[in-house]
Amino acid sequence: LLRALAIRLNEIGYCQSLNFLVATVILVFPDDEVAAFNCALALLLRHSLVDLYRPKFQKLEVVLWQFDRLVEGFLPKVHAALTRHGVSSEYYAIQWFLTLYASDLPQPIVRRIWDRFLVAGWRVMAQIGLVLLYRIQDVLIEM
Repeated sequence: LLRALAIRLNEIGYCQSLNFLVATVILVFPDDEVAAFNCALALLLRHSLVDLYRPKFQKLEVVLWQFDRLVEGFLPKVHAALTRHGVSSEYYAIQWFLTLYASDLPQPIVRRIWDRFLVAGWRVMAQIGLVLLYRIQDVLIEM
C-alpha cells in the first residue's frame, strides 16, 4: 500500500510518517486493500494533507507557525514556559500533524479524531493539540 501511494503521489514519494496513516486505514479495512488504498489516498487529498509532505515542507512550517500562535493565544502560560526553554511546536507537533496523531495516541482515539477531522477539517487537529498541551500544562509550566 505504501509503495502504491508513493507511485500514485510521485511528487512526494514515500515519507516515513505515511506508515502511521496507512496502518490506521488498514486497521479500518483489514480485508480490502483496494478500499484501504482509496481511503488513504482520499485522506491525503481531501484536506490537503498531502501538501504537508511536499518537498521543503513549506505547508508544514505554516501549520506549525499557526499552532504556535494558537498556543500563545489560548495557553499563554504554556507558551511562555515552552518559549523560555526554546521549544516551539516544531519539536513536538510535527509528528502529530503528519500522522494525524496516529503515531502518539491509541488507535480507538485516533479513529474518533479522524472522524471529526473528516467532518470539520484542520481545526480539529489544532483543537486536539491544544487539549493535549492543556492536560499537561501544570507539568510544562513547572519545568
